[in-house]
Amino acid sequence: MLAIFPKIAGAAGRVVSKDGSVPGFSSWMGFESWVQNGANAPSGNGVVVLSAGSLASSVGQKIMSTLLSAEVEGGLSSS
Repeated sequence: MLAIFPKIAGAAGRVVSKDGSVPGFSSWMGFESWVQNGANAPSGNGVVVLSAGSLASSVGQKIMSTLLSAEVEGGLSSS
């Protein structure tokens, strides 16, 4: 299920993300939604993580928060 999360403190907009997993593999992708600073343009920030394990979501969230110079608040998970 696709989820929209406003929980990355300091991000210019919301983060749209999707995760998934099957035994032995996991994935996470997240993109900052449209820039909210009046430019009305798509953001160039996005992350895709494929993992031979279960860490894709936490790694993707950390990379995204680093790209946005922000902090993940309480972790993100698709619902």
